[in-house]
Amino acid sequence: MQVISWATSTEHYQRIRPVDKTSSAPKPAQSQSDIWRDAFHLVYGARGIGWNWSKGLHIPAHTRPLSSRALFVLYTVISLLAHLIAKDVIHYYIQTFTRFNLACPRGASIFVEELPPIERYALSTYISLLAGPVVYCAIQCAYDVATLIGTGIFQQDPRDWPPIFDEPWKATSLRNFWAKGWHQVFRHSFVTLGAVPFSKVLGRVGAPLGAFLISGILHYLGLWGMARGSDWRMIGFFLMMSAGIILEDLWKRLTGRKVRGFYGWLWTMLWVIGWANILVDAWARKGLIASTFYPENYRPAELIFGPLKSKVDGVC
Repeated sequence: MQVISWATSTEHYQRIRPVDKTSSAPKPAQSQSDIWRDAFHLVYGARGIGWNWSKGLHIPAHTRPLSSRALFVLYTVISLLAHLIAKDVIHYYIQTFTRFNLACPRGASIFVEELPPIERYALSTYISLLAGPVVYCAIQCAYDVATLIGTGIFQQDPRDWPPIFDEPWKATSLRNFWAKGWHQVFRHSFVTLGAVPFSKVLGRVGAPLGAFLISGILHYLGLWGMARGSDWRMIGFFLMMSAGIILEDLWKRLTGRKVRGFYGWLWTMLWVIGWANILVDAWARKGLIASTFYPENYRPAELIFGPLKSKVDGVC
């Protein structure tokens, strides 16, 4: 996606350094090492932090100390360890639902047909709610590792590594959740390949529709990459996120007020978690919830709570 965005760009990409200065004037590389460092940053810095093409990007405020590289790295290591453990404990808990065989690679649905509708969807929604922190922690762990490589090995400025999330659980609207709270790693591609062309054809509703369609296709292909096929509900979830944002825009036009406050937060959580049922069920049916991330006998949650019952009983 990034390569297509580069190929269709109408402006030259220029580095702006350092990233915390108020001036946005491009600063040319001063040495050969700067050129190589900028090339590496362009290829792997998907958010475009410190580049002139990241217009409109929300950059969360730094939460780690910037006064000392060693202290910054220490905070990042602590974050990595904390999120590794949190992710695994919650993931382990989801896998303990042996009735679903969610710990089995063959996959299973999170919807139990034997249960009455209210209980069935309450349980599936609970599992979907738990899946959110697992995804959040997994992405945070990957970002922490990348941060350690960038600042520790390549000696990048810690200011080039602001937080990847901005407290999405506090979002008071869907627009705020997806544009600021959740990670913006693929934002540039979603905008250039989806929001911009679709808005030219469909107007204002085209921007969220196009951006989330590209996001849905990305996640669809990601699931397909497991070699067990994919599920169109991957795209459906993200299209419903665009529908929710369109409804928020309609609310603003009709009432003159933005979606915000407690009711905005409640609306956001209900919409995201509610539709997450189809996303998580698609993952579960393909066996994604049974994924393992640690060597045998070294999984943190199993060291704390013991082996999964499904493993002990030989269910899988």
